Amino acid sequence: MGKEDALLKQYEILAQTTSEVTNWRQNANQFYLAATTTLLGISAYLKDNPASAVFCIVGIGIALIWRANILSYKKLNAAKFKVLRDIEKKLAYPIFAKEQEYYKQEKRERFTNIETWIPQLFILAYLIILISLYGGVMTGFLFHP
Repeated sequence: MGKEDALLKQYEILAQTTSEVTNWRQNANQFYLAATTTLLGISAYLKDNPASAVFCIVGIGIALIWRANILSYKKLNAAKFKVLRDIEKKLAYPIFAKEQEYYKQEKRERFTNIETWIPQLFILAYLIILISLYGGVMTGFLFHP
């Protein structure tokens, strides 16, 4: 196997692993979505019960971990694509570099930027429940003459 064939083989393997990382990310997102949705449902159901706060706090923690996980996968795939673009410089046509160039020309929002809003919206929902649960108590404490 020549140097060019070996380079092409490495390119193919790396391109495949980017797809695998995307699959791992989707599976992780499904887990976090199920967990946060379940906790949010329990929190809303128990909204008049102080135990609801525990579910909200756990839900916020999971949503923060979810967001960090999304950003971690983004960095991993970004590194992989950087290596792919480096390899492409030695190949006949820079497929991924061209795809990125055309995507940028369309001025589209990066999927990760959109994706990170989902856990943030869950955090907002949990905070709304916490405020509705304790807002009256805190208002009375802060503004009691």
